[in-house]
Amino acid sequence: MKMLIEWKMSIGYPTACREGEIEIDDEDFEGKTREEIRALIDAEIWEDAAQHVDAYPTNMDEIEEAIKKLTGGGKGE
Repeated sequence: MKMLIEWKMSIGYPTACREGEIEIDDEDFEGKTREEIRALIDAEIWEDAAQHVDAYPTNMDEIEEAIKKLTGGGKGE
């Protein structure tokens, strides 16, 4: 059998939420402690929720300047 786990992700704003669900085979829980089961559930939720996250640097000019200094070259070199 499988356990159905529903999850909800929020970044702190009422309208900025995502929801989803995952299924984990009961076999994956066999022989695990309560803490290990919780860690497995959390890891599976994070993996599923990560598809809704888009994170990127916002200070690209500073990053490009630092890369230039580190590499001794310009953009694309």
